[in-house]
Amino acid sequence: MKAVCLWLFFLVVGVCLGQTPIVQRAPTPAGPWIDAVEGMLQDFDKNCYSLRLSEVSNLNESNYYRMRFSAGQDAVNARRMNYNSYLDQLVIEYFPSGPVPIIMVPIEGGTFQMGDEWGDGWEDEHPVHSVTVSSFSMSKYEVTNEQVREVMQWAYDRGKVTATSSTVRNAQGNSQELLYLGNSYCQISWSGSSFVVDTGKEDYPCVEVTWYGSVAFCNYLSEMEDLTLCYNLNTWECDWNAQGYRLPTEAEWEYAAKGGLNGQKTKYAGSGNIDAVAWYSENSGSRSHEVGTKVGNELGIHDLTGNVWEWCWDNWGFYSSSPVTDPRGRESGDIRVKRGMRRGGSWDQYAVLCRVTDRSINMYIPVFWDYDLGFRLARAVPGR
Repeated sequence: MKAVCLWLFFLVVGVCLGQTPIVQRAPTPAGPWIDAVEGMLQDFDKNCYSLRLSEVSNLNESNYYRMRFSAGQDAVNARRMNYNSYLDQLVIEYFPSGPVPIIMVPIEGGTFQMGDEWGDGWEDEHPVHSVTVSSFSMSKYEVTNEQVREVMQWAYDRGKVTATSSTVRNAQGNSQELLYLGNSYCQISWSGSSFVVDTGKEDYPCVEVTWYGSVAFCNYLSEMEDLTLCYNLNTWECDWNAQGYRLPTEAEWEYAAKGGLNGQKTKYAGSGNIDAVAWYSENSGSRSHEVGTKVGNELGIHDLTGNVWEWCWDNWGFYSSSPVTDPRGRESGDIRVKRGMRRGGSWDQYAVLCRVTDRSINMYIPVFWDYDLGFRLARAVPGR
C-alpha cells in the first residue's frame, strides 16, 4: 500500500463489463485518496456495480475512493464509495451518471428491545419493551430531490397533483399539501409546466415534504413500477399486504437503525461515534449534505442518523411494557389530527436528538413540513 496522495485510483483488473467511462456529475470529494490496489468489478444490480477487495489494510471510514478501468481507459469516478467496516471485504459501489437509484435493502425480521437501552433518553422512549418485526426492506438512502422531481412530474402529467410556485397538492381527496416550494430550503421549484431541481442539489435529501406528500410519493412510485398500491389517497389508510412502497413504521425504523437482527446496539445508526455516521449540528456546516456521504450502518443503510429527519407511518403514542408484534402506532379516528412520527435527527440538531431511540417529542400533524424533514421508503418482503 503506497502513501496517501490526492489523485489516485483503484486499478480494476480484467473486467470492463462493456461499460464506457462514467463521469461523476456531483463534485468530487476532497479526499484523502488511497493509492492503487487491485480488485474485480462485478455486476451488483441494474443500476450499480461493486468492487470487492479482500485483505486490504490501512483503510478507514474517512477515506473516499476512485477507480478506473484497465487498458488505459479514462477514470471512472465513483458516486458512492465508502468503506464499510462491518463487512469482511471492502465493498465499494458506484452508479452510472444520473440520479442516485432507489436501492432497497432486505432486512431479516426478528425480535429486539425497542426504546432507550442506555438510560439517557426522554420519557417517551420508555419503557424498553420487546418488539418483533417481520422481514421487510428499506431504502438505502433518504429520498432525494431528483427522485421527488421525477415522480411528481409523472404524477402531474397524469393529473394526480396540482402545482404552483409555492405548493404541490393532491388532486384527490381534500387537496392536501404534499410539498412546500415556497422557501429557499426546498431545492425544487415549479417552472409553470415542470419541476426543476437546483443545480448540484439533485442527490440531496428532499425536504419541506409533508406526511401526506411522503405517502403520496410512495403510491406514485409504486404505480410507476406496476406494484400494488399500499395507500388510499382519499382516506389515507394503508393496505399492509400490498407489495408497493410505503413509509416504514416506527418499529421498523428503529430496528433498522439498530442494525437489525445482529445489530451492534450503538447509540447512533452504525457507530457510537456520531461524527462517523451522521451530519448533525456540530459537523454539518449548517446545511444538509448529499445522501450517502457518511458511512452506513451494519445493514449498509445510510443517514439513518442525521442529515434530515425522516417521516414514519405511526401516530404517536406512549410505549407499553407488553411484548408486541409489528406495531403500527396508536389508532386515530381522524387522520387530520394524526401526530406523525419523525426519526433520526438532522443536520441542525444536537447529538442527543440524533440517537436511534429518540422519538422527536415535537411530533407533527400530517400537513406539517420543515426545512430539515424528509423521508425514506419501505416495502413488505414478497410472501410476507
